[in-house]
Amino acid sequence: MTSLTNKLTYSSASFSAALLLQFYQSKAQFFYVVELKLSPSYYALAIGIWAIYNSINDPLAGWIQDRKITRWGRRLPWMIAFWIPLVVSFGLIWAPPASFISNQSLLFIWLVIALLLFDTGYTVVVLAWAALFPELYSTSSERNIVSAFRQLFSLVALVVALIIPPMFISDGDIPSYAVFGWLLAGISFLNLGLSFFGCKETHFKEIKEEDKYSLKEGISIVFTNRNYQVFLIANLVTYFGYGQVLAFLPFFRKFVLFKDEGFETLAYAAAIGVTVFALFFWVKITNKKSPKFTFIWSAFAFSVMLVPLWFLTDPTMILVVMGGIGLGLAGLLMVVDLLISDVIDEDHLNTGKRREGIFFGFNGFFIRIAILLQAISLAIVSKITGFNENSDTQTTLGQTGIKFQMVILPIIAFIASIFLIRKYYDLDGEKLANIHEEIDKKNNVK
Repeated sequence: MTSLTNKLTYSSASFSAALLLQFYQSKAQFFYVVELKLSPSYYALAIGIWAIYNSINDPLAGWIQDRKITRWGRRLPWMIAFWIPLVVSFGLIWAPPASFISNQSLLFIWLVIALLLFDTGYTVVVLAWAALFPELYSTSSERNIVSAFRQLFSLVALVVALIIPPMFISDGDIPSYAVFGWLLAGISFLNLGLSFFGCKETHFKEIKEEDKYSLKEGISIVFTNRNYQVFLIANLVTYFGYGQVLAFLPFFRKFVLFKDEGFETLAYAAAIGVTVFALFFWVKITNKKSPKFTFIWSAFAFSVMLVPLWFLTDPTMILVVMGGIGLGLAGLLMVVDLLISDVIDEDHLNTGKRREGIFFGFNGFFIRIAILLQAISLAIVSKITGFNENSDTQTTLGQTGIKFQMVILPIIAFIASIFLIRKYYDLDGEKLANIHEEIDKKNNVK
């Protein structure tokens, strides 16, 4: 059992992991397409190149980390080495040179290069940190507690990434994005440095040469492990679902509700405020039931609460609905770590190998596919509905396209994820209890 201080210190890295990715996911489309006037097609192409790079980068990084054992462990040395490149490259995303902004091709090239640099740092650092979770915490009770801590730090990050920006960033004020981006980079630099003290590895000395696996064996996981396949696809469409809500709220408030940036602060605050309290509710539910149960019902709650957004225009009622969305968001945030950890435990029992890195590597790749799908949907729906990034007003059809992407597509995604997990993911009930029992025995947990 690890101490409470170590649990909190380790969990604190969740702040930077969520801060950087959520700020990007919620603001990048709006920043590049609406503020910098990059065409949606160019933006989608940039994300496509990023996704192709991820198909190699994420799994390869996970495999290398699983195999490379140093005197300090398999994960921490990588985190320290890519710590500074990560935060610097994040700042560059929001600070394209002024001469590039007026040139679509140069702006596109800047976005691609900045994204690839950022993704390399993010993949190595966050993948290494995430892969430590099932290694450091083997019992379900510890995992539930640490997962809750991680999500609390993530929620603080959401406050910084979603609620605070409208207080400092204004529509049309391009330099304000760069200032805030570099501010987040500096905060993440300090936070990650502190979190390293809680990332001391414990199991790497037990790994022998014969426990290592080839890249071919690692890739085969995706094609042979059904529970992992189901998790990857369900997590992809779920991430796409709530990512759409985050990414299109700025479009929704500007072009449909005609509200200023302050309304974003209130909307995100309503959702996150409920999420904080609902998190403890879902922890109790998960302890009594299972991660599978929590995933299904939190996804259902999220999808149900999206329906009124299609019809409502009253700001007060929309804030109430955003609060309801926080109920589902809380469960989805906390349960993903538990689902993938159970998949990794099953693999460990079946193979005798510790392959956390490759599991989290492919998961990172699939998450980037979700962001690619967001960019593709923006390009396609914008073309069909006549969305004009150069105009402050949109046609009725253009407004409908925004609502379609913020409401209908996420609902479809959540329905698909519920079906997949409910029908095909079988780590539940007695089978899951037996896995936890065997893992406890293997780790000499009393």
